[in-house]
Amino acid sequence: MAHNSQSTTSQSNNSLPLILAGPVLRKTTVSEVTLWFVTSQPLDIEPLLSLQADLTDALTCRIQSQVVKVSGDCYIYLVSCFPHLALPKDQLVYYDVSFTSEQGLSQSLEQLMPDVFYPNQRALNFFIPTQVSSLFFGSCRNPHYPSRDTLVVADHYIGQTLTDLDKRPCILVHGGDQIYLDDISGPTLKAIHQLVKILQMPDEELPGEVITHSDFLHNDPTTYYNRKAILPKVTFKSRRLFNKLIPVRKTLPVFSSVKSENHAISMAEVIGLYLLVWSPDCWALVEQGLDEIPGGLTAAKQLKYKQELLAIKAFIEGLGNVRRLMAHIPNYMIFDDHDVTDDWNLTAQWEENVYSSPLSKRIISNALLGYWLFQGWGNTPERFEPDFVELIESSLSHTDQSKVVEVEELLLAYPYWHYEVELNPTMIVLDTRTHRWRSEKSLKNPSGLMDWERLCHLENTLVNQEAGIIVSAAPIFGVKLIETIQRIFTFCGHELVVDAENWMAHPGSAKKLLDIFRRIDTPSEIVVLSGDVHYSFCFTARQRFKDDSTLIWQLTSSGIKNEFPQGMINTFDKLERMLYFAASPFNIFTKRRRLEIEHKALQQTRKQILIAKSNIGLVEFDDQKLKHFKILIEEGTSKQFV
Repeated sequence: MAHNSQSTTSQSNNSLPLILAGPVLRKTTVSEVTLWFVTSQPLDIEPLLSLQADLTDALTCRIQSQVVKVSGDCYIYLVSCFPHLALPKDQLVYYDVSFTSEQGLSQSLEQLMPDVFYPNQRALNFFIPTQVSSLFFGSCRNPHYPSRDTLVVADHYIGQTLTDLDKRPCILVHGGDQIYLDDISGPTLKAIHQLVKILQMPDEELPGEVITHSDFLHNDPTTYYNRKAILPKVTFKSRRLFNKLIPVRKTLPVFSSVKSENHAISMAEVIGLYLLVWSPDCWALVEQGLDEIPGGLTAAKQLKYKQELLAIKAFIEGLGNVRRLMAHIPNYMIFDDHDVTDDWNLTAQWEENVYSSPLSKRIISNALLGYWLFQGWGNTPERFEPDFVELIESSLSHTDQSKVVEVEELLLAYPYWHYEVELNPTMIVLDTRTHRWRSEKSLKNPSGLMDWERLCHLENTLVNQEAGIIVSAAPIFGVKLIETIQRIFTFCGHELVVDAENWMAHPGSAKKLLDIFRRIDTPSEIVVLSGDVHYSFCFTARQRFKDDSTLIWQLTSSGIKNEFPQGMINTFDKLERMLYFAASPFNIFTKRRRLEIEHKALQQTRKQILIAKSNIGLVEFDDQKLKHFKILIEEGTSKQFV
């Protein structure tokens, strides 16, 4: 439950590192600084803020600490500091943290985690800008994808600009798919199960027909690369014309993810994956046994395990840098589908299939609970009262099934995952997953990414602002060629094959969104930050024949550690430029025909508009207007759109 850490008692495992994950800097304003940790025992956590690099003249603060006990060896803390005087802007603020055990032993971050400091640092630091001069953003970080983890590149960039606040990014926006709960590698799933045992995470009763308890999942090697046989299925009558004469019943998986061989199911698996995508220390607890391939795998699966293991080992090497990065920059997060499962709420038919199955409903709620613990809680701590936190904790022991069901219903119906960030300009972070605008024509048609009510809320937020930043997991103005392909597949009844999720797929939400941008009292310039698609681009949109209309920048940086097939993206790049240039007659057949869309080419090529390379986006502003959009690929290697 939510309480001061001194009141918690447990039998702690002294062989575990004291800090399992963190520190992660979360919501940060002039009046509030929030830190997130996972520890292996109950602690009294007291941050220290100062305007001096040597931490002299500590600022007087009120400390509010909340903790959720996952097990006797796993505690998740959210600690907020409220300075008595407002923090200064455009100036470094330094911090360290004191951790005091129940036995009275007190240690600092410098003593416990010296690698979280940059060279010659005595304290960690961050800053709050008067106006945003630059920020990082990205999405889609898949640990076993064989590319560079570009959060490591972001860490090196922070190290190079540590005291240069004109160049140092002020926030890191995680735009979705921070984890892939539906696409876990074999080595990672094995590591999760080892970590579950080490941290003594509680068992869970599951409402499934094939499996009824998490113990089976965590201990039976036949579940590796075999989750499709475990996940629920749905049976329905085929509606094809010839089947009206000869009735045919089909049985298909409830979940539509094509890479669900190791789909997370239990709450412990969700928590274990989060710990492993952010913490090098958690990998150190389980890494030794990963070379041993689980028994019972076919030769093909054994080869796949070995290939995934190579990528995972490279991923682990960079986690120390990722931890250092996330301790030095405020992190703001929002989910996309893979944070829960692929195609999450894509169509009304998908929702009907998934939420009518007790097991798939539990899988979704477990994913949302993990999202809240590791991501959502730190975005808006003020929204979650102690009673909410206590209810969450009471369900994690799984001793009272009524509490588990109560939390399941609470999270599935929770309406406030979206939020705003106090910046100049204001940043509006959209929830494009749980407020869908369902199709009125067919249950199988793609749902709008936001319903009427939420779009009206967005409209009211934008009105009379001078500038704005919108975070939308999927691009608002995407690649028209790809969207056309998605429309064709949707018309043929195969919307799930092409992941037909774009803002223009639903006529109601598309019209309302475009009407918002055409208003005369919306900001003169809006920057949209997006990911999801595994390639990057920069488009502008402006109302045709109206020079003083809102200028919209669509900046897409994807993925942090994921890529679209290079050959396909090269083909799409050429066809998009050929078919959908600004004056193309094909634009008449799109919902955006009243807007002029301009493709911005890469500065290095002057032609290429799409790039499929893992990267982290770097956005630079000048007086609230976009100055540069760069993507950082390697240390010293970047591309810029012009």
